[in-house]
Amino acid sequence: MPQIVQIPPHLPKAGCVPDPETAKRIAEAVWLVMYGEAAVEEQKPFQADFENDLWTVRGSPPSGQETKPFVAVISRVDGRIAKIGTTVVRRDLLE
Repeated sequence: MPQIVQIPPHLPKAGCVPDPETAKRIAEAVWLVMYGEAAVEEQKPFQADFENDLWTVRGSPPSGQETKPFVAVISRVDGRIAKIGTTVVRRDLLE
């Protein structure tokens, strides 16, 4: 069952990560530190999906390679990164 998240009054009503472009920029910034510019560039374009107040951003590695897509799960409310790496656990385990 999805949790209802109340946004603290000092944060924007739409949350700190209100749209997919913002989620993609946050994920990219962290991936650059973790994997380097060349690896991140190979993962473009990024895809962002929204469910239960969480953005899931995935990279698109080149086809025909064994490279796994980069993944970041980011809170819409405050921008916290719930998961980052190359695999994602079931969403219900993050709640």
